[in-house]
Amino acid sequence: MEQTGASFGLDVIIVIVIVFLGCMILARFVNWLLRFQRELKLLRSEIGRTKGREQKYWIKKRRKLWFSLLPFVRY
Repeated sequence: MEQTGASFGLDVIIVIVIVFLGCMILARFVNWLLRFQRELKLLRSEIGRTKGREQKYWIKKRRKLWFSLLPFVRY
């Protein structure tokens, strides 16, 4: 099956666009993951630093952070 020059050029452009979009999606996912880990690390340090009612507050915040991963749960 032979391709003409115009058809081949269109295929190359489509592949480039798909690869670019894939890289953008991957970059956004990595950015989201880094922000999630940073927030989780902050909450863990606050839980370890505090006691009593304040510690319960930070534990609740950590639980909400984990629940935020579920698409159907809104807090």
